[in-house]
Amino acid sequence: MKKIRTITFHSAYNYGANLQAYALQEYIKELAIEKGEDIDFKIINLRTIKRDIEYDYSNKKIKGLIKNLLTKNSLVKKSKKFENFFAKYYMLTKEYKSNDELKIENFDNTYLISGSDQIWNIKTFDFDWSYWLDFSNTSIKISYAPSFGQNKIEFTRDEENKIKDSIMKYNYLSVRDVYSQNIIKKITGRESIVLVDPTMLLSKEKWDRLIDKNKLIAEEYILVYLIQKGKNADKIYKEINKYARKKNLKVVIITQNLKIDWKYNFIKKYDIATLEFLNLIKHAKLIITTSFHGTIFSILFNKHFLCINGDKDNRIKTLLELTELEKQTIDIEKICDIDPNEKISFEASENNIKKEIEKSKDFLIQSLNLNESNN
Repeated sequence: MKKIRTITFHSAYNYGANLQAYALQEYIKELAIEKGEDIDFKIINLRTIKRDIEYDYSNKKIKGLIKNLLTKNSLVKKSKKFENFFAKYYMLTKEYKSNDELKIENFDNTYLISGSDQIWNIKTFDFDWSYWLDFSNTSIKISYAPSFGQNKIEFTRDEENKIKDSIMKYNYLSVRDVYSQNIIKKITGRESIVLVDPTMLLSKEKWDRLIDKNKLIAEEYILVYLIQKGKNADKIYKEINKYARKKNLKVVIITQNLKIDWKYNFIKKYDIATLEFLNLIKHAKLIITTSFHGTIFSILFNKHFLCINGDKDNRIKTLLELTELEKQTIDIEKICDIDPNEKISFEASENNIKKEIEKSKDFLIQSLNLNESNN
């Protein structure tokens, strides 16, 4: 039986991170069935100490009494929902706390896949060199659409040397965006192929099966999913509020921002987790986002969406070019010119996604050696 293990940000309390981990799991299982191959598939359950500290909302001291009262309960409730998703939908190994623990494990002749998501972004709080598969020298190493992140990173010489050493040990190499592809070429001289995020490998119908049939919000609404915080976010929310009042639409926000709680009459869904996120995407009249996966699911569900400054995010820029939807990125100052009833043509994007899925399928079949002739 072929042993396959993936490693990614599967346990982050983040909608996109969860959904991409689940999607790659399900797609590889489907490929194995299609090829008549028995596989032993699991996601490596790496949950580092720093990850656990970051997400321990029950014990975390949140600055300020008001902030504590407003956020703690919703964060604890949200974390339980995430953990329930992990338990129900993931196929996991035993838990590992560190790279050292992984080095003790036997991965001989195992197909190890790093990806997807920003696991090669060394500036993320939960980054670990384990995501470069440096814990094994006796496995087949594959990268499926990992990314260095949205913005330009300056590496130290030591970091470049470690990246180069790790990359040179991969048997098959793919990334999620052109920016990451260029970094690898520059540091190592190696070529890599750009493949779509795993969430795009599953059809809208397959995602739909996971969503509760009941709407979370009964009335028409604009779903706002921002990654930004601080002044940049304040400016975006101010313009969205003006736009929503002009169009007589409710606004649903899912990212906690205490500064705007008392300013605007937004519907706050701070305690939602993975599948509720999909529910809100599916039923929104309009989606305004700065999120990569917020953009992906808007496209998959054929929703009217707008990416705020999407052309300045390496990952979103690659995605919009691929799907021929570059016109959906805007400056927030121009939002009042947008008709919420506008229909977007997804014909080109769907055709392009189908072609990209075939590329990903061929890559995984080759890298995992999933050929009927082997059986």
